Amino acid sequence: MNSKRAYSNAFGSVSRALELAGRDARLVRARHERMKVQGRRVGDRMQRDIGKLLAKAGIHPRSRILILGESLRLRLQLMWPKTLQGRRLWHLLKNRRPAADAMLLAQMDDGPIARAFLLLSPHEFRAAPPWFTRDLPAQLNPMRTREDLVRGLSALASHPERRAL
Repeated sequence: MNSKRAYSNAFGSVSRALELAGRDARLVRARHERMKVQGRRVGDRMQRDIGKLLAKAGIHPRSRILILGESLRLRLQLMWPKTLQGRRLWHLLKNRRPAADAMLLAQMDDGPIARAFLLLSPHEFRAAPPWFTRDLPAQLNPMRTREDLVRGLSALASHPERRAL
């Protein structure tokens, strides 16, 4: 999708673009706000749940950063499904560099449940594609069970020198 700036340049504003497309901008904004609130709620709960799975993990209250071991910083990012041109895809938001030693990506379903997790180094995160299909790439070692997640995070925490994962 184009950025807000592209819509503003082409149509004067995003609201005007929506109006020309026959959409009510207030309804679109309200839906977007509901999705943001739901995403925050689910992300907060997932962060707490992962912290409980790893009893020794500290949690930074605002940044979705889990502190593993003494100082290993793990950033949690949720990827929500979207349907684009009839295909179900998951978007990896890469608008800034991860301020963490590793990234934990959660491939979400339509509700508050994660389908799978990916544990990526900052280099793997930068090299990852912006969109994923339902079947995450096998070379990124998707974790689909709680046991796989705990095993992967525990291995990372016990061997912090393994930044490349």
